[in-house]
Amino acid sequence: MSATATVIPFPASDDSIWTSEVETFLLAMRARRASPNTIVSYRAALETFRLSQRARQRSTDPEQLTRRDVELYLIEQAETGMRPSTQMQRFAVLRAFFNHLLSEQVLDRSPMERMKPPKFRPEPVPLVGVEQIDALLASASGRSFIDRRDAAIIRLMLSTGIRRSEALAIDLDNDLNIGAGEVTIHGKGETVRTVRFGDATALALTRYLRERAKHRDADLIETIGDRPDTRREGRPLFLGNARTGRGGLSGPGLHAMLKRRCRAAGIDAIHLHQFRHTWTDAMLSSGHNEQDVVHLGGWTSGKMLGRYGAAAQGQRARRNYRDPMDRILRKS
Repeated sequence: MSATATVIPFPASDDSIWTSEVETFLLAMRARRASPNTIVSYRAALETFRLSQRARQRSTDPEQLTRRDVELYLIEQAETGMRPSTQMQRFAVLRAFFNHLLSEQVLDRSPMERMKPPKFRPEPVPLVGVEQIDALLASASGRSFIDRRDAAIIRLMLSTGIRRSEALAIDLDNDLNIGAGEVTIHGKGETVRTVRFGDATALALTRYLRERAKHRDADLIETIGDRPDTRREGRPLFLGNARTGRGGLSGPGLHAMLKRRCRAAGIDAIHLHQFRHTWTDAMLSSGHNEQDVVHLGGWTSGKMLGRYGAAAQGQRARRNYRDPMDRILRKS
């Protein structure tokens, strides 16, 4: 058979049934206020499974699926060199989908019944080093609006571990209290928490607000937040460049800012979420209670903290290591 051989078509009913059940599942997720990004990632994962079944000439009718279908799919994903975190996400999506079909009585039994997730060693968590942070802040040490804004963003995200979407959802009038060193954060699922920051961050924010007051959109009221569960009317803390846009800084704008700062600092590219990883590692390294870190980080459980903590445990152990013989030999 040639590499371009035509795949034998499936009965139209197979794919139509699959598509119908997937759409019902995603509708149920939207009803539970899942974020648009989550919906997109779940849809993509389920589509990948459907295409895998088609390529193997296997049915896509949920009632015809077997444990072997899922196992072959997972093996296929692993053999492509896919990151363990992505493999775990796709496993979880399939399990959630089949559990939904069980709850809707579409299936009497899940093909993933008693199936355990793949086992992986924790992936190293990319942390931002002290030298990188110093270089980033040095690149934003000027007195312009952009420099003051970028320095404030970098310091606030590193000091609090807040997510990108949470930084963009801060209302200047109702959420920020520089005098108390606190900011109210509107997170996933309409959760609200208050986090604290130190004097250096407070100073950076004060300097930024002085420049912000001169911005043409300083008093603009608009819808802030780039997630459905954080959107509301207010004055966004962080504004965009007055010459190139209006209103609050956008998610793509925030990513572009960090990319530009990394180039200016002469360091390798950093992703915004690495600030959150770095904050988590610093909190655990300094002896903070894990339950406090879970709360301040805005997680609903310790599962994600466990992933971060386990992945960076080796780095923390090496960094905090003290040779026990030094103490013993000093006594001899």
